[in-house]
Amino acid sequence: MNRRWLGAGIALAVLSLVAVLYWPVRHGGFVWDDTISLHDEAWLRGDAWKDFFLHNFNGWGNYFRPLVVLLFVLETRAFEVMPGPMHLVSLGIHLADTLLVGMLAWKLCNDPRRRTLLAGVSMLFYGLHPALIEPVDWVGCQFELAVIFFILLGLLLNAWIASTLWRALAVSVSFLLAAGFKEAAAAFPLLLVLFDLMAAPAASWPAILRSTWQRQRAVYAGVLFAAIAYLILRHWALGYTLTRIGADSGNDAVFALARLQKVCLTYLEYLRLIVWPMSSIGPIHPFDEQQFNLFTTRSLAIDAAALALMLGGIYAFSKRIALGGLILAVTIALLPVLNIVPIAFSESLYHDRYATTAVAMACVLLPSLLSGIGRNVRSRVFSMSVPLIACLWLAFAIVNIRVTVPLWSDEVGLWQWALRQHPDSLAAKDLLLTGYMHRNDLAHAGQLADELVAANVPCLVCLLNAANLAIVANDEARATQALDALRKQNLLAYDLRYLPRYILTSGRLLELQNDRAGAEAAYRDAIKADPFDPEAHMALVLLLARAGKVNETRDAEQALLALSAPDERESRRRLIEQTLAASRQ
Repeated sequence: MNRRWLGAGIALAVLSLVAVLYWPVRHGGFVWDDTISLHDEAWLRGDAWKDFFLHNFNGWGNYFRPLVVLLFVLETRAFEVMPGPMHLVSLGIHLADTLLVGMLAWKLCNDPRRRTLLAGVSMLFYGLHPALIEPVDWVGCQFELAVIFFILLGLLLNAWIASTLWRALAVSVSFLLAAGFKEAAAAFPLLLVLFDLMAAPAASWPAILRSTWQRQRAVYAGVLFAAIAYLILRHWALGYTLTRIGADSGNDAVFALARLQKVCLTYLEYLRLIVWPMSSIGPIHPFDEQQFNLFTTRSLAIDAAALALMLGGIYAFSKRIALGGLILAVTIALLPVLNIVPIAFSESLYHDRYATTAVAMACVLLPSLLSGIGRNVRSRVFSMSVPLIACLWLAFAIVNIRVTVPLWSDEVGLWQWALRQHPDSLAAKDLLLTGYMHRNDLAHAGQLADELVAANVPCLVCLLNAANLAIVANDEARATQALDALRKQNLLAYDLRYLPRYILTSGRLLELQNDRAGAEAAYRDAIKADPFDPEAHMALVLLLARAGKVNETRDAEQALLALSAPDERESRRRLIEQTLAASRQ
């Protein structure tokens, strides 16, 4: 059989298997912050998205991801904010990434006899890697899938295009597009150089460096120009290049010993996730920040192991051993997420989705590693054990996908799973409470809210949710207690993004206390603070309707419906009409 047709058949078979295993995502809903950012808030509707195109995406200060904003705008308009088709877009990008992994692995493998089969193995391991369930099954993670697409495309074009000019142009554009989707593209230039050095013919290192520079200097110049252009655009859009944020950003220096311990532990956790993800995947991975200020036998062993792996990879690479190149590629891909820069990503030490690029690099270089080992090790036991281990790994991966995909498809199920893994996680309880409220499960939401208020937790969203639940139940005392706790802890001082929501909740409490003038003023202040929040507009419209102010109600209704998700407009219109009719009676 023609090798080209064999390769196409293997690729099609792998992609079909991945598609079938992930096909249930089409029934998935919005989870985590997708419900707010892609459905509830109105910044993607009308022309409001233009205000968030270059900055302040989801209120995150260090994010500059204009291309993902454009992607979300296109999807929400094309699918009218229905999550099912958006999940299928994620799956489509994942399948494209899987194909690129196989093509790049095929191109880099120096075993002509087996590289077609080994490239298919690479596709299998990438397409079915359980660490990628999170980005595939969470719509908001499409930037993770898109950035790896352009990283892989850039590396593939670099290996495939013979013309220096076209190669430089193609690689530079790929890098710029990757950076436009996510900042993790910063690893691309180092990966590019590493792959060039690995592909160079065997010679002394001075000769390798000299020949690589002569062949690739135009490409490197193009990538440098693209990087400068990106930084200029980023600084113009944000007003700064990078701002220090997070609880530990003010007192944790880059070169502190505590920082070194945190980096080493994060590195080992990611390696464990890449090699054996079966028991460690999940939406959150909380940790105790104070552990890095202590030096114990365990912490020193972790530091030694991480540094030994890094240095061992460098040494093996210097000897042109395939394993060394794989370790270095994975390490470079992880550099943006190793907590090296003192910016707190979240209360989690690491996230599954952040391993996407590293998993891709490991899978791309796996054929080179296996072919190199196969040439040097002629043991029959080895030749039998490697396929057996691979089959067992893939079998466990398939089970993980089938079990975990449904958990990521439902907000409540996701955070119940997280709480089973981490029963003390305040973040999981906070998000589970939000999930109950989105589902309108007031009984479970009220029970959890009471627990959080009684525990006096330092959780701004928890207390706001608890206050709103109490208002729905017409319980003025409990609502006042929750808002008082929020004020006493001065939580808004740490995150002003929630100030409009606090003003809105305060207005609802005033309305419950029959202070309609105060409530109306609060609602208008909330709208002024966040003009794209439909909830504040809805509260104002209903207040005006209850007061019988028909003309003002109609004016406010127009603004509300323009900001509302398409699947909510009719129900809101009916509620407004019912409220106006009740006021006339």
